[in-house]
Amino acid sequence: MSMLALMSPPVWLWLPGLAGLAMAIDGSRFASPRPLVLLFVWQWLLTSAIYGLFWGSERLGEAALVALRLLLAFLPPWYLAIRFAPERLGAFFANWLSPRWAFVLSASLNALPFVLSEARDIYRLQRLRGARIGAKDLVNPLNWQELVHTVISPLLIELLKLSRRQALAAKSRGFGQSANPSHWPHRGKHDED
Repeated sequence: MSMLALMSPPVWLWLPGLAGLAMAIDGSRFASPRPLVLLFVWQWLLTSAIYGLFWGSERLGEAALVALRLLLAFLPPWYLAIRFAPERLGAFFANWLSPRWAFVLSASLNALPFVLSEARDIYRLQRLRGARIGAKDLVNPLNWQELVHTVISPLLIELLKLSRRQALAAKSRGFGQSANPSHWPHRGKHDED
């Protein structure tokens, strides 16, 4: 669905739009959709500012379409990450993908909540430090470099640390050494003892 949201002609966006709406409604039972809404608004404002700078106000509709496509592309991974337990997600993907790709995809999807939380924490700390990265500050393109240095670069470093820890954990558990990998069985509420 993410690829359909990114690649389909605008007349077909209703299909991922309906699926995305269903995911957002169902997913709101498990996690607040507020971060998604804030991400969409921030993305829309940033995209509109860029389009406005380069092409003027006549192409702001295209900026909104780009932001909508990005939101619709982000909804399926968000939904899978909050809706399903990591071990079930890996077993689900292993039905259609090789075990290596199933692990990579499930590990990536399960890192999304961590990434959002880290980004929020880094942003808040940098704002407290006095960085000019607020919504009003980012209207000025001169402040974008500060956003890269104070938020995006530390976030990328944290992601590299996370991927290194995930690789070490997979290696220590013998991932990739067996031709016939297994998945930890799903435990229900009553299997906790």
